[in-house]
Amino acid sequence: MAILCGGTALRMGSLGGHWAKTLLAAHDTPLLWRLLDQLQSAGFDRIVASTTPRFERQIAEAVQYFQRDRPTQAGSPIHVVANEAYRRGVLVGLAELLDRLSTPRCLTCLGDIFFLANPFVPFPAEIRREYDCLGVASFALKEEMQQGGLVYHADGKVTGIVERHGPATTGQPVRWSGIALIDRARAASDLEAFLADAPADSPAGDFFEFQRARARDIRCVWGPDFVNVNSSDHLLLASLLARLEKPFASDPLRTSLAQCTASLRLHLANQPRGASQAG
Repeated sequence: MAILCGGTALRMGSLGGHWAKTLLAAHDTPLLWRLLDQLQSAGFDRIVASTTPRFERQIAEAVQYFQRDRPTQAGSPIHVVANEAYRRGVLVGLAELLDRLSTPRCLTCLGDIFFLANPFVPFPAEIRREYDCLGVASFALKEEMQQGGLVYHADGKVTGIVERHGPATTGQPVRWSGIALIDRARAASDLEAFLADAPADSPAGDFFEFQRARARDIRCVWGPDFVNVNSSDHLLLASLLARLEKPFASDPLRTSLAQCTASLRLHLANQPRGASQAG
């Protein structure tokens, strides 16, 4: 299992560039800690957090504190890997990481995703399949389709991946959650071919569409709702959703916060992709 933690908080106002985005807290828990909790709860006991050298110490300390806070899980190894290739793009970083791993299959996820429930539970059953998998979720709001990050499918088989909102392809659209279960050797070979012609900073979805166009068999694995934390507004939304998981002193207080959360989510869904900035 590999968590890709190379992202900076460039749209997080004064935090921009100072912190790995995965270390920002949704309410009271860093995004990385939540992902680690979910991975270990789903049975993944070998985890690699791959990040830029700039954030290696931050990530390593966060992992150390996580394991101190959860002594019953301290025996599960979590390795932090400094990956210089991230400076050129997430896919270049992924290619470098795959070269370092030895497992035949690899589950990857992005470090800046807040999942409302555990998305990793279905994946252990898929490890020995011949096909690759993308984690997907249904749309909470129809307006979220304009944000891109779409996976089209027919009866669960991926028929198209669209990173940017545009003309529809065949099949039914769902949201890609940033999770991928891949054949390591095949993905490494395909990445080499893809990066030979594509820009180094291409989004990850463009690579999976490249694989699909090469007749790779890719299937959907359904999971829970999620927030892709791209800005301070999205971090606020994730924090509100995390607070709603906890007890409230009164039902009216919970109802009021739930209404504010729903209003913020609708507002963000109606923004052009990338338009939400910290201010």
